[in-house]
Amino acid sequence: ARVACRQMGYCCGVSLGASQATVGSGPVWLADVACVGYEQRLDSCPGIYWGNNSCTRSQDVAIDCLDGPTCLSRGVHTYLPGDTGLLVYVSGLTSVQPQAVLALREQKFVVSCAKGCSVLSQAFLATSCDFLPGGGLNGSWSTDAAALESTGSPSLWHLVLDTSHLQLGTYFHVCLDADGAGTKYAVGDTGLEVYVQALRLHTAVVLAAPLQDIQITCSSGCSLNSSIFEVFLSDAAEGCGVALDQAQPPPVKRTLVGIPDMSTSTDTVWHFKIDVSGLEPGAHAVLCEDFDGAGVTGRPGPVNGREVYVSGTIVTTSETIWRRPLQIVTLECTAGCSSSSWGFLATNCKAPTAGRTSSG
Repeated sequence: ARVACRQMGYCCGVSLGASQATVGSGPVWLADVACVGYEQRLDSCPGIYWGNNSCTRSQDVAIDCLDGPTCLSRGVHTYLPGDTGLLVYVSGLTSVQPQAVLALREQKFVVSCAKGCSVLSQAFLATSCDFLPGGGLNGSWSTDAAALESTGSPSLWHLVLDTSHLQLGTYFHVCLDADGAGTKYAVGDTGLEVYVQALRLHTAVVLAAPLQDIQITCSSGCSLNSSIFEVFLSDAAEGCGVALDQAQPPPVKRTLVGIPDMSTSTDTVWHFKIDVSGLEPGAHAVLCEDFDGAGVTGRPGPVNGREVYVSGTIVTTSETIWRRPLQIVTLECTAGCSSSSWGFLATNCKAPTAGRTSSG
């Protein structure tokens, strides 16, 4: 029944037996059909001889051919379950911070673990979790494994890894051995990634305007004569992980690639001119680097450590005011200001509590 229905374009079929069959007419073409069930047509079944008329119409049976949803709802399977050969790793890790790091001997991470982590658990970074810890040329493909350290919270753990030898401008998988080396479970890929950045960002504020200056330093591998890396700004870290020639994930906005200012740059200190007019004033943008340049296999990655504030205002009054009430500061706002906007003076704008100093 399965093969006959499949030949007629249905998903599956079941036999209703002889009791529900309507006696047919004409010659009987096949007898003693013994299909396995996976064949696409009746003439693909073993032992088929066309024109065999040893059967009579009293032996006719009825079949019911079903569409896909009906096959599933009735539990009628075309084939038996089979092993695809694919493995799925069940991980307890749900996040890792930071997601972008420098090449340091002691890089500290905080990992969130919903279930299955203990002081026996070990983790490492690798371009593939099939590699052994510390693999590759001078350990450039993976770090050594390190044990998770308790933070006092059952769901948060510390992890300290030596990332100093890892390849710059590369994403690394977070690999976990939940019960430790040499025990029941093997190492698995948690699905989390960490980007090893080459650059440091020094610019804190830009205007939502063209030709904004971005200053960065390069820790290694940069040269005025040979460097091909590119940088741009994104209003979310997710915008960094998408290649420059691909569509950005909505609603992420990002700039075009910056133009290096070779007249003011050196091998270690670089200046880029970036058109920031497409970003929203008030946004905190992330610097993204593509260390091996456009069109190469590596994806762009975020530069961690500092965000760039996209401002729509500049101060047009005197930069000196009195330490008195009701001092007036005049701002010129080119974009993004409204009657709902407000401002204040502080030594640290990340602690906007009116009337308090940064020390509380």
